[in-house]
Amino acid sequence: MRAIALVILLAGCGRFGFDSSDETDDIPSDDDIADAPSDTTDGVEPDAPLPDGRWRAVSTSAISACGITLTGELWCWGANDDGRLIGSGDGIAPPTRIGSDSDWTAVATGGDYTCGLRGAGDLYCWGFNYYGAVGTGALDELFLAPTRITAAQYASLATANYSTCAVQSDRKLMCWGRNQAGQLGLGSLTLAEPPQAVGANVRTVAIGANHICTTNASGELYCAGANWLGQLGTGDGMDHPTFALVGNGYAQVIAGDEHTCALRADGASECWGVGERGRLGTGTGDWSATPRATAAPPLTSLAAGLGHTCGATSTGELWCWGQAVRGAIPGQSAETLAPTRITAPPTTAVAAAGFSTCIVDDDAHILCSGNNAYGQAGQLPEPGTLFTQADTRTDWASISAQSDHGCATTTSNQTFCWGSNADGQLGDGSYLDRQDPVPVQAGTSKLSGLELGSWSSYGVDGTTMFGWGWTPLFDMTLTSPVIVSNTAVSVASGFEHACWVEAGGELHCMGDNKHQELGRDDIGFSTDEVIPGTWIDAYAGRYVSCGTRTDGSVNPRLYCWGITGLLGTLTTSDQFTPVRAELPDLPINTVAFGVQFGCAIINGGELWCWGAGWDGRLGQGTFDDSDVPVRVGVRSDWVDVDLGDDHACAIAADRTLWCWGKVLDGEGGAMTVALQPQAVGGTNWADVACGDSATCALKTDGTRWCGGANEDGELGNGEAWLGSLSAVP
Repeated sequence: MRAIALVILLAGCGRFGFDSSDETDDIPSDDDIADAPSDTTDGVEPDAPLPDGRWRAVSTSAISACGITLTGELWCWGANDDGRLIGSGDGIAPPTRIGSDSDWTAVATGGDYTCGLRGAGDLYCWGFNYYGAVGTGALDELFLAPTRITAAQYASLATANYSTCAVQSDRKLMCWGRNQAGQLGLGSLTLAEPPQAVGANVRTVAIGANHICTTNASGELYCAGANWLGQLGTGDGMDHPTFALVGNGYAQVIAGDEHTCALRADGASECWGVGERGRLGTGTGDWSATPRATAAPPLTSLAAGLGHTCGATSTGELWCWGQAVRGAIPGQSAETLAPTRITAPPTTAVAAAGFSTCIVDDDAHILCSGNNAYGQAGQLPEPGTLFTQADTRTDWASISAQSDHGCATTTSNQTFCWGSNADGQLGDGSYLDRQDPVPVQAGTSKLSGLELGSWSSYGVDGTTMFGWGWTPLFDMTLTSPVIVSNTAVSVASGFEHACWVEAGGELHCMGDNKHQELGRDDIGFSTDEVIPGTWIDAYAGRYVSCGTRTDGSVNPRLYCWGITGLLGTLTTSDQFTPVRAELPDLPINTVAFGVQFGCAIINGGELWCWGAGWDGRLGQGTFDDSDVPVRVGVRSDWVDVDLGDDHACAIAADRTLWCWGKVLDGEGGAMTVALQPQAVGGTNWADVACGDSATCALKTDGTRWCGGANEDGELGNGEAWLGSLSAVP
């Protein structure tokens, strides 16, 4: 393969972005810096506030962002787990200066790491070295300070979640990090560490989730890596572990997660790969395995996020197209099938990643829109303890959560949902993610027993069971409720399956049978399986199903089937026939499941848990697993319990709320581990619901309180993303 050199800074899902110049060979000289506008903050402490209008470049990833000032200072903000972004602290970082150097020329933010260029092209990286993406040779180690990567001089760099490429000053392309799909073009599928030579004479380079593309001085465009979605543009549908020629006449290339776009020498833009929701800018949602022209005017730069693309013209107009959820495209709320001019100040630089877009305007401001749960759009989320009030309503009656969305009913029998909506699981007639509660579409009145799966939602109105989102009975996604059964009395939802009990005691399950959770001794999908017996209630978790039946006993007994370790009894393999959980023969109040653990309240208030014990999720004060139920403490007045991914919460009869396991200390704050139930604070708690890494609870006064992760809007507090461009402080 031939190539060439010019500098680039690309943008893509979970990645970076850069300044407006597509002729980025020229690294600013000392004279350039000396001629820059004066900066009264030279020599300030690293956390000193920034004056207005001093930026020349910006890079954004899915969870963080960095900017370079006109005088060469580097500042970063956003998710800062273990200090990997700014070198100290944890949780969320406000705009914070990195060191005291003033010779930074380029920056690119990756998944859990950052790289930048200084001086004449010295390459530095820092953060967590997953898959060797930092390039130091010390896999899976944390580097809190910028660390020099090789002694070579570099002109540009590009990052992905776990892969990095950089163009040396002699135009040689070096790449390192994750390479499981051949996305580094090395001819293999093995991890690349330390940095390895890929090609020569490279002009621009872009890394997607599983592919890489480059252009050279002759305008030839080459791509390598995974091609099952057409993202290489070769038209053959074949993966290419080494570079394959796509075409000629190209000046720049950028990569999204599953799509690719490029600029021709005259500024015309072309895109290929996944076209869903307009990400190719052709006016349709059609996919294409070869380059297709967009209707955008001539552009001088491009940047791509997870499902959207933005670019700037020579006169500073901002144009975007594609998936406009979560503020990814500023000011747009629905899919944008064709290039659309975006209201923005004259733009000199564009960056995009995930569901975010940032620009630098001609007054040297950085403005961002999109995801902001970690402050990556530059607006620091409101600090709080574990729970803060999520909205002003005072009529909430019940609540449920699962994965990355939540739903709740009001005292007037309305149902609202919020969070991720990729499969229609919010039931509002759309696929738009929502950071505030939206009403579920008409067709239901009072939904009792709300049950949520990862991509679905269910509720029972009298004896009518409704489902929306991905509904296994129809094996399709539904954006508004449909009737699943007219005789249901209870429903439960697991990860990819659901079960319900009919009025006559029949227990039905539908969905995926990966671990025999449908009660069938095979692996596969089914729209309806009947579990023998006469049942009272149904319960479900990830790869497990349970139900209660009397079997002639005074007390209903719990029986489970599915994945071993969650059945509440000692087994060595998955079970397709119901086995009795080893709970005391006492009345069962409720059963809840998280990821690989379950809990039950029995005998009017005793709490028992079983399964995997990591992060103290069983509440025993240890990290030990237990296949059989073990009692949590000595309290006998628990009235409600719910489980999340790695944590659990329960309410006692005195209306106090207790949580244990891996708990987020405040919205987007540090992660803490509680080995036994710890009081959250306050009283008057009425209902609790745990999602993957977030928790919401209702008080007896009808208010809703939430805390934890908010990346997908699962807190429903309107603070997960910015819908329009907002200035970074």
